[in-house]
Amino acid sequence: MFGRAEPRAVQDSLPSTPFDFKVAYRLSRAVGFGHVVRADYVAENQFKVYFIGNLKKHARIGIITGKKSLPRSADRNCAKRLIRETFRKHGIKHCGLDLVVKVNGDNSGQVDLQIDILKKLFSQIESRCAK
Repeated sequence: MFGRAEPRAVQDSLPSTPFDFKVAYRLSRAVGFGHVVRADYVAENQFKVYFIGNLKKHARIGIITGKKSLPRSADRNCAKRLIRETFRKHGIKHCGLDLVVKVNGDNSGQVDLQIDILKKLFSQIESRCAK
């Protein structure tokens, strides 16, 4: 049925894609955005990406979208989907990093431009951590 959420048992039985966003790739607030936000960062006009190394074989990501920067919930949710999708498809997800992406300004512009900005920021972090 279109528009209805499937029960958890059905969701777990569905085949996963190579780009799915599992719990292991999420950085929860309980684990702590705090230690990541106090670490190094790279920034562009719309996004600021904080990063710090972790002891895992993969990256974990947290997302901060505030009401002051994006007042409409639809815009905040769209920004989160965009960030998660870019993270899923980028190679940074195989680095041992904790990332927090903060949305700074209005993201209602061109989606392709925003994806390019995020890819550029993720690539900068990947190259800095490879050294």
